[in-house]
Amino acid sequence: MGHNNQRGGLILRSSKYTPYYSYIGIGFFILTFIVNLSFKYSTTSDVGVLLLLSVSNAGLMMFTLLWGVFGIIELNLISKTKKTLQSRLHHRRINAEEYRIGQKSIRFSLVIAIGYLVLILIQVGYVILNWDEINI
Repeated sequence: MGHNNQRGGLILRSSKYTPYYSYIGIGFFILTFIVNLSFKYSTTSDVGVLLLLSVSNAGLMMFTLLWGVFGIIELNLISKTKKTLQSRLHHRRINAEEYRIGQKSIRFSLVIAIGYLVLILIQVGYVILNWDEINI
């Protein structure tokens, strides 16, 4: 029950789950947001710096959107993990307390993963609305 088992992006440690892909994706989103604000509100007139910020902004946006695929995969892994946890309880491989802790962890992971996918949808909307500003 307390052994480590690596499965996709989730790690099973005595009914504790961690959404690593979503955490990394949220980090990429924050980095992209900072670079975007730096590009948009830059007061420099140096063309090289503006070009670097523009390319970095576009590249990070595309990379963050592509990383959203891992968010979808992680959401699928979380749902499979939930079913596995229910099966383990049904077959009495874990007790009710471990199940409750696992369910709490799964709910938290779902909130993080869904929140990340909502951020990706917001970014997709931003890219569509500001397509003329984004130089890819």
